[in-house]
This record gives sequence, C-alpha cells and structure tokens, in this order.
Amino acid sequence: MTDVPDWASDALRRTWPTLTEDDRQALIADRENSLLRTAAVQLRGTDLDRSEHGGDFTLDGLYERGIRWHAEAFGEPWNGWATPIVTAATAKNMFADLLELGEADGPLGAITDDGLLVYGEDEDDNFVIAPNDRGEFALWELGWTFLKYP
Repeated sequence: MTDVPDWASDALRRTWPTLTEDDRQALIADRENSLLRTAAVQLRGTDLDRSEHGGDFTLDGLYERGIRWHAEAFGEPWNGWATPIVTAATAKNMFADLLELGEADGPLGAITDDGLLVYGEDEDDNFVIAPNDRGEFALWELGWTFLKYP
C-alpha cells in the first residue's frame, strides 16, 4: 500500500485507507502534474519567453475601438493570446485608460515598492505582479485576453 503523502490534508489522510491503489497513484500523479504546471506558469514572462521585439497591444473587445498600448516585448502566446511585457508607466496608463473608458468599476491597481499591485473584488483577492530585472511587468499574470495590435 502506498503511504499517505506528507502534503495530504486531514480529510485525505482520513480517506486514504478506503481508496484503491489506483486512486492513490492517480492522486499522487495529479499533485505532481499540478506542481509542474505551477512551475511552468512561474517561468512564463521571464527572459526564457521574451521576444526580441515589442509592439502595440490591446484587449479583446477594444481592438475595434483602436485602443492600444505599447509593450516592450511579448512572451510566448498563452492559449493564442498575446502576453505583453510592459513598463510601469504603460501599466499605469492602461489601468487609467480602462477606468476612463468605463471598462472597470473602480481603480484596477497601482505601482508599489513590491511591484504592480492588482486590485481584486475584495482586498483578500489583491495580488502583486513582481517586476523583472528590467523593471517591466509580464501582464499574462492578469489572465486577460490581449491581442497584438498591427
């Protein structure tokens, strides 16, 4: 019998003896795959993904209106969407523009000593996008649908 993993929750520890060996192995494999997916996400937007050229980008739904901002570079596309890497000034301008255009109900974020603070619906949902070595921010972390603007 496979031992209970050290990362198992109390509920899983109680249930472990009732699981089949196949179920135990599947849970362990799923956990390992989850860790690999998390590591891959953390590597996105780094120099490993950085393109040599920047360009303009927009958000899906704003393309037709001609709204766009400049990216210093782009990372590898995410599910077909652009992954802009921007300066602090561009991030601030984008957040301000989206608020002014009525695309946001309130301020979306701010630049802090830690990086780009992104406001969630509740304060507990706030998160920070840390800058890279150049002081730029990989906007893929927002999970928004960006497009390269020709």
